[in-house]
Amino acid sequence: MIFEERLNSQGKNPQGFSDEPCPTPSPGHGWRFALFLFITVFLGVMSLLYIYGLKLNGPAIRSDGIGYYLYLPSLFIDHDITLQNTIARNAINPIPGWGGAFLSPSQDGFLNRHPMGTAILESPSFLGACCFSAIFGLPQDGFSATFQIANMFSALFYMGVGLYFIYRILIGYFSERLSVFTLVALTFGTNLFHYATYDGSESHIYSFALFAIYFQILLSYQKLPSVPLAVFAGFILGLIIITRNVNIVFGLLPLTIGFDRSKGVERFRPFLIQGLLFCLACAIPLLPQLLYWHQVTGHFIVYSYGHEAHSGEHFTFSRPQFWDYLFGVRKGVFFWTPLVGLSLLGFFCLPPILHFWRWPLAFCIMLHIYIHSCWGNWGGSFSSRPFVDLLPLLAVPLASSFSWLYRRARPRLVNAGIVILILEELILMHSYWIGVIPFDGTTWDTLLHLPEGYAMYWHWLWETDYIVLPALIFGNIAMVATGLAIAVKVQVNRQAIR
Repeated sequence: MIFEERLNSQGKNPQGFSDEPCPTPSPGHGWRFALFLFITVFLGVMSLLYIYGLKLNGPAIRSDGIGYYLYLPSLFIDHDITLQNTIARNAINPIPGWGGAFLSPSQDGFLNRHPMGTAILESPSFLGACCFSAIFGLPQDGFSATFQIANMFSALFYMGVGLYFIYRILIGYFSERLSVFTLVALTFGTNLFHYATYDGSESHIYSFALFAIYFQILLSYQKLPSVPLAVFAGFILGLIIITRNVNIVFGLLPLTIGFDRSKGVERFRPFLIQGLLFCLACAIPLLPQLLYWHQVTGHFIVYSYGHEAHSGEHFTFSRPQFWDYLFGVRKGVFFWTPLVGLSLLGFFCLPPILHFWRWPLAFCIMLHIYIHSCWGNWGGSFSSRPFVDLLPLLAVPLASSFSWLYRRARPRLVNAGIVILILEELILMHSYWIGVIPFDGTTWDTLLHLPEGYAMYWHWLWETDYIVLPALIFGNIAMVATGLAIAVKVQVNRQAIR
């Protein structure tokens, strides 16, 4: 009875679903999410200190992250969008292939295989680093420590943006407690936290934020269509495409709304106009990429991975590797991140008001799985990188799964099972950080030897001065956790008095 009264006071029914599409939050709502976001960002900062303080990896801008980032120093520092001056100035690797940039066939510049969407989203932190360096007389080369740190915090910022918009979505259909619990599972029970810290210069955390905004706009548009929402959704979709081109398949989602809402001749015309504005807005973020391609190749449309077909960087659409991609020990989605599988089951128990989205989302996700299972180099990374982009779309199904389980099993058992899955993900993530799990080629033998790898790691820490850093970090975490526990207790007591 107490549980039901709490849910009713929040505008929710005993299943955890909202009785209204957009319930009005009562006073005091949101403190759980604010606390969760603070803890998550704090742990992110501590993780960055741990990763780069112990030199587990570095620099922050590396690997594919260099290719995504390369547009910024080329444009704002070297004033050369063809990338030639930046690559020559750094001279890290004077031959074609540096940072994913290869000399174009026309010899008019370097063709960067990575699209520029990530660089566009990184530009505020980059420009902030430029201003900071100018004020304090620090190097303005685009790759010094100031720019590396700015890039780290950029990833944390976009993780926070994505989590905020997911919370906005969840709170409309579930209780605040279930919404925040779902965010905890999504952040630490998947590879999301990894791609906001260890691999923060990759494009996935930026796609994650864009998908959260995109889905929030689509839900609002479905309830009350308007020109501003159509334009905003189109612009965000353009950013999604220019960040990771393959995610263009999710441009199909607005079509389902149009077909559903424009039944009848009298309703077709306004949706046609809004659809045209949507397409025009979508084209705006794509223009810089098209102009860059034309500048260095002479063509507006380019397949930038074409020169790497021999190295596995290609699609084989006739031979999808569904089993390995989803269940394989190498980097199978469900093997490495079981909560993703649980979220897919949630499509069968969505809140009634969201039944419209069941099949459109399922179709786009299945298409996404098919495309990536045909990719020749899908096994490198921690868990499955492409699914980080889709986590905002899986948040509601995951919360629906949790709600269904809580209604049919003992809450303590459900909580215990979810905590076990989160701990499993965190252990695997940390094993990847310290090098016990390789970038690619993981086997059962690799996992069976995790204890030996951890023994060597702790022996290395003990034999060096690095043992001090983890001790300081965990000490800070313990102190902050104690202070937060006291603050939460005070807040709970205040609400009880009210």
